[in-house]
Amino acid sequence: IDAAGMVAPPVELGQRLTRADLENGLRKIQRIAFAPALTPELIAQQTALAQEVLAGWWSLFLAPLQPWLARYTTVLIAADGLMHALPFAALYDHPQRCYFCERHAILLTPSLALWPALSATEHRTRDADRAKVLVVGNSSRGGARNALPETVREAATVGELFPAAA
Repeated sequence: IDAAGMVAPPVELGQRLTRADLENGLRKIQRIAFAPALTPELIAQQTALAQEVLAGWWSLFLAPLQPWLARYTTVLIAADGLMHALPFAALYDHPQRCYFCERHAILLTPSLALWPALSATEHRTRDADRAKVLVVGNSSRGGARNALPETVREAATVGELFPAAA
């Protein structure tokens, strides 16, 4: 229930996803990381395959919640069982051509019962956490140096988001 009194229908997520379906989908998504040579064509092909899987999960789990999701910028998720392995941030809204994390800040908690305690701890340590940030960019892949050159640039960009840590 939100502040305006909107009530989302319960979504029995775990009953919609079998372990085999989850594992098969995750394998498809991970193929890009294990490709022998990352050509632009292969990256595009593997990305499209991953987006297909992620869009299917979006349709199952998040599309039914659109009237509620559209009203919020932050979503708190308390996954259970198999759902812990679901990459919620990467779920792909195919009609909008965007990932879930591009429209919402996503908070994961192991249990809604724990959220008040975790949230209070986060608020107490927020200023200290902003001052201490570790960003790692490893450009080697399978022993080959500089195989992923954009990772170092990406890490530097993320580091710039935290000027107090510089």
